[in-house]
Amino acid sequence: MIAVFALGEIGDVRAVEPLSQALADEVETVRKVAKEALENIKAEKS
Repeated sequence: MIAVFALGEIGDVRAVEPLSQALADEVETVRKVAKEALENIKAEKS
């Protein structure tokens, strides 16, 4: 989960694919953090 959070904080668009895959994780917290990380990357691109 920390790695998922870090990918979002870095904001690198190369993280989009692994974060998208994390949205299907069996652990709810991982899915939530992945969603927030993707939103962070999208916000940084704007």
